[in-house]
Amino acid sequence: MIVFVALLIGLLTNLLREKPVPIAYASKEARLDRAVQEISQRSKPTPFPGFPEVMTLAQFSDFVGNRRGIVLDARYRIEHQLAHVPGALSLSREDFAEAYAALKGQLDRSQPIVIYCDGNDCEDSKLVQKALRDLGYSQVAVFKGGWSEWTAARKPKEASR
Repeated sequence: MIVFVALLIGLLTNLLREKPVPIAYASKEARLDRAVQEISQRSKPTPFPGFPEVMTLAQFSDFVGNRRGIVLDARYRIEHQLAHVPGALSLSREDFAEAYAALKGQLDRSQPIVIYCDGNDCEDSKLVQKALRDLGYSQVAVFKGGWSEWTAARKPKEASR
């Protein structure tokens, strides 16, 4: 009986919190979708004609080198602070709602955006790409090779202060 009462009190306390702890596991994609829904209810824009969905290392190097738009790092914030592509802004998939709120003023829907994460096997950049499209950004590409390909090619990097 004591265990039942304690469980009931715990569940009720959780429900009364501003951000209740989820009782059931939600996938990365589901958590990101929920964060995007909380930010905006906009419909999905159509992709910008002529802007690629995925960029190669050569395309991404040109994009970064010639400052053709915004570069976003979808890795964890601490990874971004340690080292990132020059000029990249941190928009972690893990804490998307907070990171987006902090960056919203720097993001321009008319500018092209390229997102990267750890490498070919990392899905975070694709999830952030989808989230940004759901928020009304149409020129959003992914550098699939990510941080691992960038560093393997001995490209420049910088760290946050």
